[in-house]
Amino acid sequence: MRLLAISDLHLSRKENREALEAFGRDHARRYDDDWLSVAGDTGERVDHLRIALDVLAPRFAKVVWTPGNHD
Repeated sequence: MRLLAISDLHLSRKENREALEAFGRDHARRYDDDWLSVAGDTGERVDHLRIALDVLAPRFAKVVWTPGNHD
């Protein structure tokens, strides 16, 4: 098991949403034993967080989110 972390997705930006969606379409990449920390600044609206968790949660054993100053 590994603990991975990302932050500052800023999904209000179209190119960032597109990159996350491309990651979500890559069905070959799975991290079933790993945990992911999403460390804030996901976006400015609740739907940005929802998009991130909808893409990321199915790929990892556990996803933990903490808000940032933009969330």
